[in-house]
Amino acid sequence: MTPPSPGTSSPRADKARWLDSLAQDTRYAIRGLRKTPGFTLTVILVLALGVGANAAMYSLVDRLFFREPSGIVDPASVVMPTEVFQGGYMPAMGSANIDALRSSVKGLGTVALQKGVYQGIDRATGPRVLRVTDNYFPMLGVRMARGRTFAPDEAADSLPVAVVSYRYWQRTLDGDSAVLGHSIEIAQQRYTVIGVTSPAFTGTGLEATDVWLPMSTKADGGLIMRLNTGVTRERVEAAMTVALRQGLRPNTRSGYTPPVIRANPLVFGRQSYGGGSPYLEIIIRVAGVAAIILLVAIANVATLLLMRATRRSREIAVRLALGVSRGRLMRLLMVEGALLSLAAGAAALVAGVWGGAVARARFMPFYRLTYPLIDWRFVTFTLGIAIAAGLLASLAPAIQASRPDLTHSLKAGARGQYRRSWFRGSLVVAQAALSVVLVVGAGLFVRSLHNIHSVPLGIDIDQLTVASASFQRVDSGKTYLPLMQQEAERLASIPGVQGAAVSLMAPMQGEMGGMAFRQGGDTMFFNGEAGLAGNAVGPGYFATVGIRLVDGRDFTTSDVAGSAPVVVLSESAARAAWPGKRAVGQCMVLGRDTNPCTTVVGVVSDANLVNITPEPGAHYYLPVTQYPYIRSLAITVRAPSRTRAALAQAVRHDLTGRLPASTDLRIEDLRSSLDPRYAQWTEGAVVFTAMGILALIVAAIGMYSIIGYSVSQRMHEMGVRVALGARRGQVMRPVIVGGLKLAALGVVLGIGAALVLGKLVASLLYNTSPRDPVAMVAAAVILLLASVAAAFVPARRAARVDPVIALRAE
Repeated sequence: MTPPSPGTSSPRADKARWLDSLAQDTRYAIRGLRKTPGFTLTVILVLALGVGANAAMYSLVDRLFFREPSGIVDPASVVMPTEVFQGGYMPAMGSANIDALRSSVKGLGTVALQKGVYQGIDRATGPRVLRVTDNYFPMLGVRMARGRTFAPDEAADSLPVAVVSYRYWQRTLDGDSAVLGHSIEIAQQRYTVIGVTSPAFTGTGLEATDVWLPMSTKADGGLIMRLNTGVTRERVEAAMTVALRQGLRPNTRSGYTPPVIRANPLVFGRQSYGGGSPYLEIIIRVAGVAAIILLVAIANVATLLLMRATRRSREIAVRLALGVSRGRLMRLLMVEGALLSLAAGAAALVAGVWGGAVARARFMPFYRLTYPLIDWRFVTFTLGIAIAAGLLASLAPAIQASRPDLTHSLKAGARGQYRRSWFRGSLVVAQAALSVVLVVGAGLFVRSLHNIHSVPLGIDIDQLTVASASFQRVDSGKTYLPLMQQEAERLASIPGVQGAAVSLMAPMQGEMGGMAFRQGGDTMFFNGEAGLAGNAVGPGYFATVGIRLVDGRDFTTSDVAGSAPVVVLSESAARAAWPGKRAVGQCMVLGRDTNPCTTVVGVVSDANLVNITPEPGAHYYLPVTQYPYIRSLAITVRAPSRTRAALAQAVRHDLTGRLPASTDLRIEDLRSSLDPRYAQWTEGAVVFTAMGILALIVAAIGMYSIIGYSVSQRMHEMGVRVALGARRGQVMRPVIVGGLKLAALGVVLGIGAALVLGKLVASLLYNTSPRDPVAMVAAAVILLLASVAAAFVPARRAARVDPVIALRAE
């Protein structure tokens, strides 16, 4: 090898010198940051808050939108066909529809079935169980750690065998090496374990599945399908939609839209949360809010770094005068930013894990999630965002600091000379504007929450406790109806209980639909709609839940199967059916136009059955003892709040041993059960308020820092003014007014941005305009008050300056 000629250096030597100079810059930066602990901790805290908020949301967004289930071969080619109709998604379908859908996609892919299993009394703590067809595991390409999957005859006859997950085997079955042949109990039935899945596979949903049981291909369930090579989702959706609609009876209802099939990818968010979920929409918006918080943090850190660079202007000028290159100087300042961002990234990991756990609890309250919050993707995202944010915040200060006016900086001496910077002011204005956007969002959701809670539901939800029982078998409901009636009568006799009644579905928890006809076969329309929504209830139900009897009578114990069919209508239904006439005594035909006449025996006040709307709509009520298809029953108890806990315990004790073990029994206050209905407004109000407060704090820190810096640089001027007789108010006023000017400009820009961005949250608001003036004015006032508070302390310090000390220091 030819040695390098004199005056030149080898690439290796150049690299060594570069690394050595980088190490020197790093050591110098560390010493400089250690000398200013207040500044260092402030920057780390502000940046960690911004990055941590985004890390917390990433832990959800990544799972919901980007990460496919593990342990599945080519998960991108697996879809979950679901029926989509006006009311939403219906993942489980009847066996007749399933046969038609399976036939429609022959040659397009392989179809399997899956269905959740009721866990009865222990559903909250018991294993998550699915029934699946025998081709489920082979179709997904799932490997087995031990044993085998289901044989066709085991699935066809639903034999008592089970496949368990690796996690369930390790944690619940203690990793027993003799697990094959081991017996486990599901809903008081014994199953023999024949296989253990690989550790990677935990199912296709957000929640990890623990146990799989066999099911027949003739049963009802949800579809899961692997597409053949070259087959598109659109082709499958078209074929299935045609097959589904061919089996439907014509519907003349005004505005009726036939259902379609959507072949949803296995990505967790689209599969488990479906379209239109309020939680999903809130998560999307909050992720955007977290991004705004990060922008505020970056602007704040850039402001702090600019002020630090300005304070060091003489030091930087000396270095340049001594021959240090501008590139080397910029690198030194960027190294400082990188060190700060790494420290902030480490703090953001902690904040992200904590925030991710909080976000799970708030946005996904009904899911038992088992996936870890921390993995390599989470760590990479958090540190990457932290470093990018830190370097971005350092860039402008590094460029500005590396181009000082040497003559001015050297002449200024140790005191330096204060000069206004439009760039620093712009960063403060940007922080204020972004904060206003978040505070306006908080105001909009708070007003929406107030409006939705003001909607009268027609029932006394704050006084009701509900015990709901769902049965696996359709005929179980009629079998256990007498038991539920006896329990309701016993509860009604307890002192302090004001009423108890049985119904098919609990208040606000469900409805049944049906067509109504006049005698002769003409379809009855109610406010332009054909058909009615309703419930089947027992005697005393209306008085128990707070629905008033307007005309006629309530149901009685004589309204039983075999007696003359009767019905009670809501006021809206009665007015629409017989305007200007009395509905009691009228005849209507329910279900099919060939059914016998059902007599209207009563009219009750309007009440919501499911949805929270100011106009409940037209409803009907049947006697639960005359309703033939009972798969669920509920007991509603009206009692003071102080007795509800004891009542719930007593009901659970009475029913646990007398209902089938597979019964899904839930006992809860009606108000608590309705909390998810208010979720999008409650969570929006809570999250936007919290984020708005966080943004205000960060913006206030930035404003305080820049005003405090300007005051410190103008201390000589302040001392002169005090020495010449300026009063305290005359010294404080310019400082506070200067802060208010920046805040006022931020308010104007923020209000404008809020008006533009309001359409993004308009669909989540209730009876509130995204341009609501009250929210806008409140946000402006809050931001201006925060700016006054941020400016007050530096202004007070300036007013209290001792002129002798200030002039001597200069």
